[in-house]
Amino acid sequence: MAAAAVLGVPDLDWGEQVAAVITPAGQAPTAAELHGHLRGLLAPHKTPRHWYVCDTVPANAMGKVQKFHLRRRIADGELPELEPGG
Repeated sequence: MAAAAVLGVPDLDWGEQVAAVITPAGQAPTAAELHGHLRGLLAPHKTPRHWYVCDTVPANAMGKVQKFHLRRRIADGELPELEPGG
């Protein structure tokens, strides 16, 4: 991964779900591969359920990720979500 950011996205049932936005360095892995890898390292409720791909993760001048930009782009449908199987 070249870069990644984890954030909450709205969910009708739970209020919010964990999502991750990745900037792959090369070919993007599948959502199943990412989930399988992190599931061995994180608790179920901390493992992202949604995976999005973007060219660059927005950051301010200090390098802090601007998650509000990512949330807006997800809500507007600008970021493609990885399919569960690939």
